[in-house]
Amino acid sequence: MENKGAEVNKEIAQRRAESFYLVYAAMGSERSLEKLKGVLADIGLDISLNTLKSYSARHDWVERTSQIPTLPIVNSDVISEMNQRHVSLGRFMQEVALEGLENFNTRTLSAGDASRLLKSGSEIERLASGHVRSKYELAIELLNPIISEIVQLYTRVNVLDDPDTRVRDFVTGADAICDKFIGDVFPREAGK
Repeated sequence: MENKGAEVNKEIAQRRAESFYLVYAAMGSERSLEKLKGVLADIGLDISLNTLKSYSARHDWVERTSQIPTLPIVNSDVISEMNQRHVSLGRFMQEVALEGLENFNTRTLSAGDASRLLKSGSEIERLASGHVRSKYELAIELLNPIISEIVQLYTRVNVLDDPDTRVRDFVTGADAICDKFIGDVFPREAGK
């Protein structure tokens, strides 16, 4: 006699494990099961560390993540030297711009050129000094709430038995999440 309930539970556990793996893999080289437990707790999923260890072992998470390509590590001294050069360059550009504005002479520097030079110099100095976050950091800050809600949605619908209902509920939920976070920025066209 076939135990359909056990088979359904096994499928649900496999889907849950896969969704948790996707979060784990996205955590980058600093990933750990303890950190994954914390991330999942932050989005309202209370999963025990033993459960995550079991999923990891059963589904070869360590081996799978070892196959993810990594970016080369750049020597921090090289980056520090480059940033210092950029700080100096940014400050020099600002000095030239300010001098040009103080001793305004259209033959040497136009007001527009001085303004652009001042703005560019300020941006270079800020970026090189570390006072402006990188695009990566901004993307993470902006995307984390969206990713968190998508993972929660995926986890909620992944336990549904009917595949059509699962897909429909996921698509509907994902649309709602997109509308919530980016609907004002990129409004949908009528009928789409």
